[in-house]
Amino acid sequence: LHDIESYQHPIVFPPHMPPPIVHDGPVRVRIDMDTYIRTKPIDEESCFDWWTFNGGSPGPIIRIRLGDVLEVHFTNKDQSGMQHNIDFHAIEGPGGGSSLLTVNQGQKKIALFKPLRAGLFLYHCSMAPAPVHLAQGMYGCVLVEPEGGLQPPAQREYCIVQAELYTSERIDETEPVVYIGPDEEKNREKIENELKELSRLDMDIEAGMLEKATYVLFNGRKGAEGYTFPEHTDESIGLSADALLAKPGDNIRIFFVNAGPNLVSSFHLISGCWDRVWREADLVSAPAQAIQTTLVPAGGCVVVDFQPHVPGTYTMVDHSLFRIEKGAIKFIHVKGDPLSRPDLFASGSGHGLENCDACKLHPK
Repeated sequence: LHDIESYQHPIVFPPHMPPPIVHDGPVRVRIDMDTYIRTKPIDEESCFDWWTFNGGSPGPIIRIRLGDVLEVHFTNKDQSGMQHNIDFHAIEGPGGGSSLLTVNQGQKKIALFKPLRAGLFLYHCSMAPAPVHLAQGMYGCVLVEPEGGLQPPAQREYCIVQAELYTSERIDETEPVVYIGPDEEKNREKIENELKELSRLDMDIEAGMLEKATYVLFNGRKGAEGYTFPEHTDESIGLSADALLAKPGDNIRIFFVNAGPNLVSSFHLISGCWDRVWREADLVSAPAQAIQTTLVPAGGCVVVDFQPHVPGTYTMVDHSLFRIEKGAIKFIHVKGDPLSRPDLFASGSGHGLENCDACKLHPK
């Protein structure tokens, strides 16, 4: 596992994807991962003490190709002194690698793995109690591309990670500690003042046992709170504050992960359908086509493509629709006038577009 060329993997968080793979033969892909607690907003009113990988919940995306060796350097920077590890669903061996990557506070371990199967896979902390570590934010994904790469090519690639959060109002009346990342120390006072304006929520294990989620989040943040979409004009892949961006005709590829820990997701696209669906992230078999909603189990993934022809807002949701109110929604804004394709989408009485008041599904 050691005697091949080494490559340093960048730290990239959803919704972004790491750059496409350009190496021809197998390489040893090194990624430096750590864990620490970080207090971050859930929405405009509340914040939560996330247990993170590299400061993110979800953690960084790892992108390799079948035949590559994954070299993981994992350091425990947890401020509370907890043990942590990483269980890679992509890895064959005891605990998905967690047995080699269990670290105490201040400890670092290195492990090497060679995935045997292509696909998109969850990783998460499996330290006991495993559902608590996962629900508190310790999850991410690994993309293992087939040897020939993913076909057809995509002009836009994004990652969405769905996960539930089980919370209750903080009961402890003492001043809560604000946890920040090592790179945020110089801005500690500003961050603390901003977070103190928000309601602090605690993990509710009983709610988790009953599977009564307070939030169902896409990429760790509640969506659809009064979003608007400024027109974008550049030709590059972009992100507004509120939406993923694309152009008509782009092949858009979504790498979707359901971290759970409890709920099955009914992943759906409003304003279109999925042109190609690699169900359960099976990247070896031919994809299904023209799928309106695809089921993604807890701990599972899916890869979907769609090519928008009509400009406007496309909305990704969990079609268990009350979960939209809990945060499971994300937008893709396709540049242009929705009425510019009268051959596909037109008014029969000369009126323009209208949206319902406080619409979360079809914002202008």
